[in-house]
Amino acid sequence: IRKAPRERYASVAALADDVRRYLERQPIAARPATWTYRTGKFVRRHQRDLALGAGVTGLILALTVFYLQHLSTERDRATVAAAEAGQVSSFLTRLFQNADPSQAGGKQVTARALLDAGVGRINQDLATQPRTRAALKLTMAEAYRYLGAFDRAAALATEALNTRSRLFGPDSREAADAMGMLGSILYELGRYDSVRVLTERTLRDRPATGTLADTARALSLNDLAWL
Repeated sequence: IRKAPRERYASVAALADDVRRYLERQPIAARPATWTYRTGKFVRRHQRDLALGAGVTGLILALTVFYLQHLSTERDRATVAAAEAGQVSSFLTRLFQNADPSQAGGKQVTARALLDAGVGRINQDLATQPRTRAALKLTMAEAYRYLGAFDRAAALATEALNTRSRLFGPDSREAADAMGMLGSILYELGRYDSVRVLTERTLRDRPATGTLADTARALSLNDLAWL
């Protein structure tokens, strides 16, 4: 129904072809072939794969935000939290560019492949930032746990625990947080003796001050009850 005849469908076959492409969620000739339009069509055709990647991305970002909020509860750590936030944001931005349809060349990027790529870059990109490196390893460990890759999750959590114990001391709150994460992963692996030791140490070393700390203690008590 365009006013200019040259802008209308040249034949019934051309109209039928556009209808077919519309039903297949492909770009149609009647719409301008803009990048936004074509990307939207691509997303609709691959909703399941992209939703999985987006879900993992959201999980990692949510866990990272929780960790940074936990640090910022103490005033003397506000500057450190801001610096870590920038480092984490920069790292995640570079990592998840691989899931962008325009960057991946239309290829499907699985959640596991995205995590493996991220873990491979942590030690290299953050070689001089051990605090941020440990935080991201805990975040990645939680993501692997949700994917059912418990051995991989346990290895990362152990690395994070060792780093935090060296930086802050084995009895620090930071180490206790890592122990709590590692304990929950080892529970999935059936290593109950190790879980009990870690959970009891976590309860002993984690101070019961502040809402976040009290919530963390409650979660550790819950883990011990399940055990």
